[in-house]
Amino acid sequence: MSVDSDLTCYAYYIFREKVFVTGGWCFDGNRTQALFKALASGIACLLAGPTTFLLVTSFFFFLPNSVASTYIPRLNKHRYLPFSASFSTLVPRLLDISPSRSIQLRRFSPKWVRLPGEDVVKDLTARAQDRTADLPPVPPSNKAKVFLDWHAEYLTQQHSGPAWASCQPPHDATPPPYILGSLSAGNRHLFSAAIQLTTRHAFDANYSMNFRPQANDTTLCPCDTTWEITDRR
Repeated sequence: MSVDSDLTCYAYYIFREKVFVTGGWCFDGNRTQALFKALASGIACLLAGPTTFLLVTSFFFFLPNSVASTYIPRLNKHRYLPFSASFSTLVPRLLDISPSRSIQLRRFSPKWVRLPGEDVVKDLTARAQDRTADLPPVPPSNKAKVFLDWHAEYLTQQHSGPAWASCQPPHDATPPPYILGSLSAGNRHLFSAAIQLTTRHAFDANYSMNFRPQANDTTLCPCDTTWEITDRR
């Protein structure tokens, strides 16, 4: 479930048949990480009460995100590898209690109605939402922190000349229109030339006159500079 916060909250509920046993919730700024934290906490609860589930031979884990479940058994490099590594430890511990035990991953839909323990689930959801008021603000991600530092540094620097066209004051991570227009052609040489022109790091007339005064470079446009306005109505 999501709450009115920058955080995402996922709750876990443990039932034995239709009887609610226990539950809890976990917060995180990342939805998938919040889900994995809740799943790990739920498995830890199962391990903490072995006598309660001593005769249980089948566990069904219902997850609302089928894509996230594909990360659980994966131990190759991916963004949620620390959680996958923890599951590779927790799950065998749960299964080793009895050789006949099994675990099945199932898809859960929030649209399901008339589920057992609905009153308990609603109460736990309300308590989790109230808990957000006491939580500290979410720290910015590494990507957001880099952008904030870049934004602060940019605003304290002196800017002049045509560089403003390609380096407007950033408001978010979206490039300025000049950059987007240059990129729209899909030509890296054109984009490179566009940046060189606005930042004056190009072999233009000013460069030739300042650094190659004796080279006889052409610094004037050879075309006819006489303009004529024609009425085409």
